[in-house]
Amino acid sequence: MRRSLEVPHEHDACSVRSPRNRATGPTSLAAGAVVALLLAVQIALIACGQSAPNRQDVDDAAEETQAAQALETTAAPTLTPANTPTPIPTNTPTPTLPPGLIQLTDNFDWDGTPAWSPDGSRIAFGSNRDGDWEIYVMNADGSNVLQLTDNSDGDAGAAWSPDGSKIAFQSDRDGNFEIYVMNADGSNVLQLTDNSDRDFTPAWSPDGSIIAFQSDRDGDDELYVMNADGSNVIQLTDNSWEDRGLAWSPDGKRIAFVSDRDGGFEIYVMNADGTNVVQITDNSDTVVGPAWSPDGSKIAFASNRDGDLEIYVMDVDPEIYAMDADGHSRNVISTARGTMQ
Repeated sequence: MRRSLEVPHEHDACSVRSPRNRATGPTSLAAGAVVALLLAVQIALIACGQSAPNRQDVDDAAEETQAAQALETTAAPTLTPANTPTPIPTNTPTPTLPPGLIQLTDNFDWDGTPAWSPDGSRIAFGSNRDGDWEIYVMNADGSNVLQLTDNSDGDAGAAWSPDGSKIAFQSDRDGNFEIYVMNADGSNVLQLTDNSDRDFTPAWSPDGSIIAFQSDRDGDDELYVMNADGSNVIQLTDNSWEDRGLAWSPDGKRIAFVSDRDGGFEIYVMNADGTNVVQITDNSDTVVGPAWSPDGSKIAFASNRDGDLEIYVMDVDPEIYAMDADGHSRNVISTARGTMQ
């Protein structure tokens, strides 16, 4: 039960009795405040000619108030907020790299499709580190990473011009993939193709005047070429199968590519104008990624002929097969095969 200190009414200011054995006031009052109040009452009693409470009375009242305050503090403990667990860092062990292998990028997103600049000083690559695929460039040692494209759509497939001044790439920024070109610093972006189907994987001719690319604008993947400014588009292959993965020969006179026109994906070579298509592999396994040797005498490629993808290289022998550009009429001219190494 709460007890309170009686306050004299204005009309009976001298009727205050000694607070000894009376309630000490609300327990929420601090002891100092009670002592001050008792002193004020003492002064009022003296003024009215009554005896004031002695010092012992004041001390007793203060002690009672302090005891009540301690009980109140014990009964109502201060609530502390729940502890927020501190995340425990997970130490990911750094893998030991084989001698000669150097890691150039290191982040939690995907970096891929690297392409060396012609002088070997820089590497262009694709990355989704900003939330979607963009094109970046860095020094050959991984330093000075620069973002070249920046939009909410996918940019990929960077291909350097032979002089290193420009980069062609594919982007779906207009709703479907088209071929674009920009300066090597990301400035002056120009759209080279414009149709309702996909144009992608650009590849510069060695002299920089022509860009070859892949497109499904006729219903399946075929190979096309155009001038470096996007003019004069010419279709090189025309069949009901998939032609893809093109690579220019170093002299710019031929194009190697992959096609499944004989039932499985094989490597073919044709003239840069699409004539004289030659099949240079012939097996029931998949092959991908033709790449010419610098002197144009060999082609490296990947094949799963031994059960998983391995790298092979073979001589380029254009006398193995000759066929029409549509791939339907094939005549064996020579049974000699390219030499596998």
